[in-house]
Amino acid sequence: MIDGFPLVRCIACETLFVAPLPTDEVVQATYLRPDYHDTAEASLARMQGEAAARVDVMASL
Repeated sequence: MIDGFPLVRCIACETLFVAPLPTDEVVQATYLRPDYHDTAEASLARMQGEAAARVDVMASL
């Protein structure tokens, strides 16, 4: 279970998916919440941190 939704694993490819599918109303309420997505500033800060970490790894090789 994740966030109250049951997860099922495909026996062929092991992909996890929600079953049964949530209603359109639940999907919209989840993904259209103002706090669901990062702000542009937060995304930029996260990406800059990840880039700096990659530079450090490459420099250590």
